[in-house]
Amino acid sequence: MAIRYGVDFAGTRPAAQALRSAGRDFVVRYVSSPGRAKNITAAEATYWRQNGIDVAIVFETTAGRPLAGSAAGAADAASGRGQVIAAGGPADGGVIYFAVDVDTTTTAQRAAVASYLSAAAGVIGWDQVGVYGEYDVVDYVAAHTACRYFWQTYAWSGGRGPHPRAQLYQYSNGQRIGGVEVDFDQALADDFGQWGREKSVSLTADEHNWLRTVYVQVTGAVAVGQRDFQSTIESTLSGVQALINLTRSNSTVLGRAITNSEAAVLAAIAALPTSGLSMAEQEQILDATRKILTDNGIQVDDTALRDALATQLAPEPALPADAQQVAVPAPRTEDSPTPS
Repeated sequence: MAIRYGVDFAGTRPAAQALRSAGRDFVVRYVSSPGRAKNITAAEATYWRQNGIDVAIVFETTAGRPLAGSAAGAADAASGRGQVIAAGGPADGGVIYFAVDVDTTTTAQRAAVASYLSAAAGVIGWDQVGVYGEYDVVDYVAAHTACRYFWQTYAWSGGRGPHPRAQLYQYSNGQRIGGVEVDFDQALADDFGQWGREKSVSLTADEHNWLRTVYVQVTGAVAVGQRDFQSTIESTLSGVQALINLTRSNSTVLGRAITNSEAAVLAAIAALPTSGLSMAEQEQILDATRKILTDNGIQVDDTALRDALATQLAPEPALPADAQQVAVPAPRTEDSPTPS
């Protein structure tokens, strides 16, 4: 798909025509504590709909709210769903990104975020749960939960990204369109949780558990500077073989997805962490993975497979000119005009 461009903001609303003139066709808007001025309203939602601007939703009260864990997640999901419905959004509340608007630096913090999201999923379902945060938050949540939607910010990401699992990427903050301050975003997938988008099927519990097992298995086999990495290749191939076995009956969600598209294969392979390996090691894993897929009658585009499997083999995607040489911002307060 072609990358789409949009904005997120919490202050004054930019005009739809100004957005379109700037090549932007979607907005990410807030729900938070009921009654806050930054929250999307029914009138605003109607305005975007009438002007052909897609809408996605992020929930944020305070910057570090998801670090509060499961009780906070359940409460926020219920509140967010109610606000979306009241604003004329999807009848079930739709997809809500929950903002982790701080730099997480410990596993304990990221585990708290995972607990928060799991509790949110207990209220609205994993099909409707997204997370906003820096690269490490996206990476941890993707490995330890069934979360389906990821919005990565360049802030605190140390130059890494977009993450392979990210549907949205916030690449520049504090910009202006039509005299209004906004942040710039890219949509990297057709489905990024926008209103009106038909739901795609999600993984079953067994399929999610398989992806997590492969991630843990390969992580345990990889060591930075490792020279004898046969065990890593064996783990990778074991994981790919498990995917093939899982889909042979063509009765599962993942099986149906592979029948119609290579995306599910690439998403599974992208979950394998190879950044600790040398380029030569990644090349060998790439070759071995390609061979077992071919031997089992599954064809994927070689470039796509390379991009999915190897984080260092493919160059970082180029950003548009307006995203170049932008400094990573300092942390903001909850009243900042956008997640940062």
